[in-house]
Amino acid sequence: MATDKKEYLFKVLVIGELGVGKTSIIKRYVHQLFSHNYRATIGVDFALKVLTWDADTLVRLQLWDIAGTGAGQERFGNMTRVYYKEAVGAFVVFDVTRSSTFEAVAKWKSDLDAKVMLSNGGPIPAVLLANKSDQAPDGASAPQLDAFCKEHGFTGWFHTSAKENKNIDEAARFLVGHVLSNEHLLGTERDDTDTVSLEGSSSDALGAGGGQRAAQPQRENLVVLLGAPPATPPQPPHRRRRRRHHHHTGGWPANERGGERRRRASGRANERLSQPTNRADIADV
Repeated sequence: MATDKKEYLFKVLVIGELGVGKTSIIKRYVHQLFSHNYRATIGVDFALKVLTWDADTLVRLQLWDIAGTGAGQERFGNMTRVYYKEAVGAFVVFDVTRSSTFEAVAKWKSDLDAKVMLSNGGPIPAVLLANKSDQAPDGASAPQLDAFCKEHGFTGWFHTSAKENKNIDEAARFLVGHVLSNEHLLGTERDDTDTVSLEGSSSDALGAGGGQRAAQPQRENLVVLLGAPPATPPQPPHRRRRRRHHHHTGGWPANERGGERRRRASGRANERLSQPTNRADIADV
């Protein structure tokens, strides 16, 4: 009898100082690519890795590439609580060629433990990556890293190189193994990956709790937000027509006054011409 395949969605953080190679590690692990061109991450980037853990288990790793601190990045440091929400594991990365990035690891781990934890209050599994080991093989000794991880509560550590693809897959499987061992504290098993709930309370689209999309707003809510169209288009205000009040002269409309005057004047002239001439008046002239 065939058994149902288990599927998990795990949110994993990749954190550390600016320029330690976090993005390069993710690109190597997910896409098997490496680039010498450096571009600082602004805020956060995402990548998805599908991992066949065994014949009955499929794990989807949602990798959150968190921007490191540095020039122009301070304003994103306050967002880590939002970025860390519902994470179940983390990689903390430092550059073995820069001691300052190793000194900052304790700060990153403390910030991580303060902002995200398992349901029992314990820290989530975190693996320390001593990256760029191809450039300085002896940059961090094994005894030193063993003592540091024990002091700060790391699950383990690896010398890694994104350029040479060294220990990237091994570190990921190590972390996933510890996340799965905490399954009873996570509740991240996905029973139905094809079902998307559009009702009820919304959940984070990128959260670790089953990958459920955020609930869609109801149509009536959209009308409230966007504004309902008016039932009829607004009409322009009616203009009042002015009526001209014609002042009649002699009972005639104003447009006929000129013609009437001409007719009257012509009639008077004809009357004068038709009257007989007074000879006495002529003689006197």
